[in-house]
Amino acid sequence: MQTLWNQLVALREELYAEAQRAELKFSWEEFNRQAADLVRKSGLNWEAGPEVLDRFRDATRAAGRNQRGWPVSHTKLDRISIPHRFTRGGIPVTKLFSKRATRFRLEPVKPWAYSGKTREHTKARLTRGVFGIVGREAVEFKTVLHRQFPQDALAKRVTWVGRRHPTRGWQWAIVIVLAEPSRIASERAGSPTCALDLGWRAMGSYVRVGMLCDEAGRCYELRLPLDASTSQSRRNEVASGFYDLAAYDSEIGRSTERTRNQIEEFKELLSEAAPEEIRPIVENVAKMRQGGLVKLLQGLRSTGRVPEVQARLENWLRENDRLKSLKLALSGRLIGRRRWLYQNLAAWLCRSYGTIVWEGDFHIKNMIEQHDKPPALSEAGRYEKWAAIGELRRMVAFAAWKYEARIVAGEESCSTARCNVCGEIAAGNRSRLFLTCPAGHRWDQDVNAARNLLAEAEQQGNFGLVGSAANDPQIPRVLRDVVVPIGSP
Repeated sequence: MQTLWNQLVALREELYAEAQRAELKFSWEEFNRQAADLVRKSGLNWEAGPEVLDRFRDATRAAGRNQRGWPVSHTKLDRISIPHRFTRGGIPVTKLFSKRATRFRLEPVKPWAYSGKTREHTKARLTRGVFGIVGREAVEFKTVLHRQFPQDALAKRVTWVGRRHPTRGWQWAIVIVLAEPSRIASERAGSPTCALDLGWRAMGSYVRVGMLCDEAGRCYELRLPLDASTSQSRRNEVASGFYDLAAYDSEIGRSTERTRNQIEEFKELLSEAAPEEIRPIVENVAKMRQGGLVKLLQGLRSTGRVPEVQARLENWLRENDRLKSLKLALSGRLIGRRRWLYQNLAAWLCRSYGTIVWEGDFHIKNMIEQHDKPPALSEAGRYEKWAAIGELRRMVAFAAWKYEARIVAGEESCSTARCNVCGEIAAGNRSRLFLTCPAGHRWDQDVNAARNLLAEAEQQGNFGLVGSAANDPQIPRVLRDVVVPIGSP
C-alpha cells in the first residue's frame, strides 16, 4: 500500500507540473485513467485498489486548504488518515492481541518489557500488527508500544496516518485512541443503578429532555421548563424569553418584507437617478440581502441622490440591528440558564446513582421523527437547539468522571418500540407519546425505552449492579421543576 501511495503522489505531481509548464488546466480525466492503470498493475485486488484511490482523491480535494477550509497557495499532500472506528462503545484492548481480530490486531508484548528502561526492554516492546483496509486486504507493520495498555481500557478508534517528511518521504504510523473506564470507589459500592433515555420532546409548557428509571421501579421525567421557574434562586421568565426568539425572527422578516415593498416603489426612480457603477445592484434590488444594501448605501452617499430611499434603507438596517442585538442577548441568557440547570442535573444524577446505563448509539437527528409533520419541520429545529441533548450528555459524562460514577453503553436499537412487559414490537407513529403493543400493553415511549435499557443491563450481569436504594434520591430545590417523578402534576 505504501508503494502504491507514493506512486500516486508522484504521478499527480508530475501531471500537475506538466500542466503548469504548458499553461493548461490540470486534467482530472487523464489522472483518473492513469491512476486506474497504476492501481490495476499494483497487484491489489479489486476491493483494496479503489479504496486507496478514493482515499487519495479525498486527500487531494483538501490539499489546497488549511484547517479552516480556506484556500492556500500550495497544493502539497502532507498528511492522510485512514480510520477504523470501533462501534458499540469500543472493544476491549485484550481483543486487539487476538488472532481472530480482523480489522486491527497486534502481537502480544512480553510483560517484563515495561519493567525497565534498558535497550533490551525497549526492543522487547516491538510488536507486529495488521491493519485491515477493505475485505481481506491488510497492511502489515511493526511498531513499538512505549506504554502498556490499561487492562480494562476500550479501543475507540485506530487510524493509519501518513505524513510527508522533507527528506525521508512518506512516514506511516498507527494512532490508537483508548478510553479508560470510570473509577468506582469502594464507598460507592452500595449506590443504585439507573437507566437514562435522552431525547427531546415538546410537551407544552416544557421540553422533555430525558426519562430516568432506577432498580426500585422509580421513574423521573427530566424537564427543561419553558414557563416561569418556581425555584427561589435564579427565578427567570423562560417562557417569555423562549417565545420572544420566534417573535423577533418574525418581526425581522416582516420588516424586511415591508422594506422590500417600499424599495420596489422607488426602483424606477433609482434606475434613472443612480450612477452607472451601482445600476447592476439596482436591477436586483428586490433580491438583495444586507450586504447588497450596504453597497447601495455607499453608492447613494457618494452621489447625494435619492435621499428618501437612502433614509428608508438606513432605518431598515438600524431596526434590524436592534432586533438582532435583542435576540442575541436573550439567547445568551437562555443558554446560560440551560447550562446552569444541566450542570446541577448532571451532578445530582451522578451523586445519586453509581451506575448509569444509556443508549450506546446516540443520534440527535433521528429525534425529529418523534414529532408530527409538517409541524415538525418548523418546530423541530427550534426545540432541538433549545434542548441541546448533546450538551447534557457531555455534562453527564464529565460529572460521572468527577463523582466516580460508571457509565455503561446499552442497547442501540428497538429500545423504544419493544414492549418492556411482553417483548413485542409496537408498530405506530413515533410522534405519539403513548404506543400500544400487539398484546394490548400501553406505555409511554420514553419510560418504555428506559426500562428496556435497565432490563438489558440486569440480563448482562457484568455491569456491577447492586441492590436498590432504600430511600428515594433527594431532589434539590433548584431541580424541583427539572426532575419530576412520574405521576406528579
